[in-house]
Amino acid sequence: MPSVIFSDQEDYALATLPALAGVEGSLTWVDEVTPSSDPTTISRNTAGGVLTLATYSKSGTCFFLRDEPPQNTTYGSLPGAAMADCYASNDGGVTYASQW
Repeated sequence: MPSVIFSDQEDYALATLPALAGVEGSLTWVDEVTPSSDPTTISRNTAGGVLTLATYSKSGTCFFLRDEPPQNTTYGSLPGAAMADCYASNDGGVTYASQW
């Protein structure tokens, strides 16, 4: 999804909300400070050329994905997070690893 946008210009700054909606319209894309309210609402942050995505699961876990080229994609989570805290720029306390 966002990697399609990155592969065209090698720049996640181009992963704007309209661009993401154009690539994957079945998801609701929101900015880095807007919380994800459900599994199909994805908060995205592209600061510093790094893509961070966050989504709130039905189990109450906030899942994060981070892609910082040329490193591999990494994953993290905040179990038991409040929905209001599940947004892409709120990943300071997340420990990223090669899998969830």
